[in-house]
Amino acid sequence: QTKLKDMSQHCILNAFYDIQFGFHNEMGIHGACPMEMLHAVYLGLFKRARDVFFEQLGPTSKSSAQIDVLAILYGELYGRQSDREWPNTRFPKGIRAGKLNGKKYTGVLLCLLSAIRCNDGRKILEKRPKWRELGVVDDWIMLLETLLEWQGWLNSAKMVKSDVQRAKAKHRYIMYLVRKVANRKEGMGLKLMKFHGILHMAEAILNFGVPLEYDTGCNESHHIDTKKASQLTQKDLAKVEEQTAERMLEMEVLA
Repeated sequence: QTKLKDMSQHCILNAFYDIQFGFHNEMGIHGACPMEMLHAVYLGLFKRARDVFFEQLGPTSKSSAQIDVLAILYGELYGRQSDREWPNTRFPKGIRAGKLNGKKYTGVLLCLLSAIRCNDGRKILEKRPKWRELGVVDDWIMLLETLLEWQGWLNSAKMVKSDVQRAKAKHRYIMYLVRKVANRKEGMGLKLMKFHGILHMAEAILNFGVPLEYDTGCNESHHIDTKKASQLTQKDLAKVEEQTAERMLEMEVLA
């Protein structure tokens, strides 16, 4: 238990461990809680890929700022207008930091990929000694392209069963790419449930259907107005619920 505590994990007895959720497998509560797109992919893998890229380039370096500017410019050119099939790519404050809606990370990776694929982006990266090494920029391009293609497949309304079964091996390749190209050094590195859970995503699709069937994004969007209202309170634990409700009512009346 001491070692688990040092890793920021705790050994607990889960009340659901002894309950069997269906006869299709013996995974119990873990099989009943599949890895879903919003938290595992967008706020997990995609967010960390962006963070690690700028960590490797130097968070405060001139090169990072220049790549950020290129990403902003490409994002403006990609403006989706009324086409909701196209990800949101407009980031006036840049793609390097800040809290973003989970699904915006698809647009972040698309803008980043465009920035490092273009001639100007390559010239910026190749000024850095570590990035001049053979294959470093191309490896990042391959990783970002793979993640975006994977995201496109995971959002399919229908999937061929044989493709899902083959994905068990393909998902290991994606994990290998992430570990080789975007290996996280801070904190627990890649010893995270969001990373490990990729191994079980194909099995979850076979059990529950395409990822869109159990995506939590639509439910999470219900919290947006509440979060905005809570920021306008005194943040006093005894009053926060009442004040949040009052601020929400005021916002609706004004709207």
